[in-house]
Amino acid sequence: MNTSTALKIFRDYQRSNLKPGTVISYRYLLDNFEELFGERDLASISSEDIFQFFELITGTHN
Repeated sequence: MNTSTALKIFRDYQRSNLKPGTVISYRYLLDNFEELFGERDLASISSEDIFQFFELITGTHN
């Protein structure tokens, strides 16, 4: 499954089960994650990829 498909499923789950404010809070993170990894197969994303993503969005990348 590609990451964009997985994120769509997760966003649908959020809209059905979480408060609107929570959904909004996740938007920035999910949108950026999809921009970087959207076309990749979900299983191909490593823990190092995730770590680098968090460094990138938090501005702690050296």
